[in-house]
Amino acid sequence: MPDEKIFVNENYVGEVVGNIYMTWRTPKKHFYIKGQGYPISTSILDRLKELGVTIIRIIEINRKDGRNKVYETMIEHYETATTFQENGYDEQKCCPLKRMVEVTKRGVLFDD
Repeated sequence: MPDEKIFVNENYVGEVVGNIYMTWRTPKKHFYIKGQGYPISTSILDRLKELGVTIIRIIEINRKDGRNKVYETMIEHYETATTFQENGYDEQKCCPLKRMVEVTKRGVLFDD
């Protein structure tokens, strides 16, 4: 059970469990090509810091190959990223996937 569900403009975007923020992303819809990763709003990052989150976990779903992939990074990798804002979106930061650790192979399952 999550400690807190996270919403942006009434849209559910993820949840905090302990010190981990988990968010589910569809590559076709959410992947930011310029940043080579999945952006997170600066307002969410501020809230996560207040909640004591230290790890961000991105769960890639609905991939073309049919598999889910799981990536993790320390929140600092997002906090130190350059802030940007594009048409119609709030300020965001993006950590490239190459700076994250793929933990899918550790046996972590997120199918439920």
